[in-house]
Amino acid sequence: MAALPRLGQFGPNWVNKFFCVLSSFLLLFSTFGLCLLLFRTLCFGCLIIPCSTHQICYWCDFHRIRNSIDLQTSISRDQFERINSVHFADCMKTIEKCLTYAKTNIKEVDDIVLVGGSTRIPKIESLLTKLFKGKQILKTIYPDVAVAHGAVYYAAVLNGDQNVPTAYLNEWKVNERHDGCCGMAVVVPRCSPLPISKEAKNITTVQDNQNEMCLLIYEGDEQSVNRNTKLGELELLGIPPAKCGVPTITLGFDISSDGALTISATESSSGTSNKITIENFKGRFSEEEIEKMINQAAKYKSDDEKHQKNKEAANELIEYATAMKQTINPELSVNAKEEIESEINLAVECMPRELPL
Repeated sequence: MAALPRLGQFGPNWVNKFFCVLSSFLLLFSTFGLCLLLFRTLCFGCLIIPCSTHQICYWCDFHRIRNSIDLQTSISRDQFERINSVHFADCMKTIEKCLTYAKTNIKEVDDIVLVGGSTRIPKIESLLTKLFKGKQILKTIYPDVAVAHGAVYYAAVLNGDQNVPTAYLNEWKVNERHDGCCGMAVVVPRCSPLPISKEAKNITTVQDNQNEMCLLIYEGDEQSVNRNTKLGELELLGIPPAKCGVPTITLGFDISSDGALTISATESSSGTSNKITIENFKGRFSEEEIEKMINQAAKYKSDDEKHQKNKEAANELIEYATAMKQTINPELSVNAKEEIESEINLAVECMPRELPL
């Protein structure tokens, strides 16, 4: 969920808090590791108790370790919520992020379904109700088995079961980052549902009689090439000679549910085509790396927008200059043609040689 697979694991904080209290006793035992294991089991097993009581007492029975020694401590619901307050806030931020990715307003959410045992914690329920403006939580599905329900539906869909209401199951996996080509145009936006099979916009040549083209494919959230990750390159050879802008090359982008990325390019008039497949495309970055890249993209957003405008202006000038050359009257004298072409070339040469990419 939003690149946070460990979201909702409140047990470790609980264990660390009370292990500090009991550590002075546990150090008395030679079997320190077994004591810790028993205590962890106890804490994780009691996570659901805050749903029905305001204070919990813990009895740690170490009878099997030494002389039937019992240790007792307690925690209140307020203490538990203070210990995990940061993680509760992260849960709400993650939900907001998911809604943003899905381009869905809070008012457009029909029902709220709890998934996972930790969602039974009263603080989680109250924060959800507040976030969704008082909307009641749907509790007809037991939180511990909600994932199993979804897995059964997913398996049925993959198996081709026609009785499954697939209209409600149209997004399963998502792409973690932007994928792009064609002058860094975004082809597959971040968090697009997988699998993906789409044709990108058509592209064309930039020079007269251009017979080959090299397409660079990058992954990232920034418009600057050198701050993104290069995935590979695709060469298309044998483009029929023609005026600049006449050939039409169609790009295809496919990402399987396993994360294999396939890019194809086809020239329409001759049928010339080529494609590459990038395996192990998904899951190559850790959660921290992805978050760092997204934050970095936000940091350079204003600069990237400025660079993008510069590139667009440069491309428009080149296209305009090319069009002007093609409109030169062939009945003009050779000197007149050369003078006009010289002025057009001079306008293009006035552009900075190193436009930021």
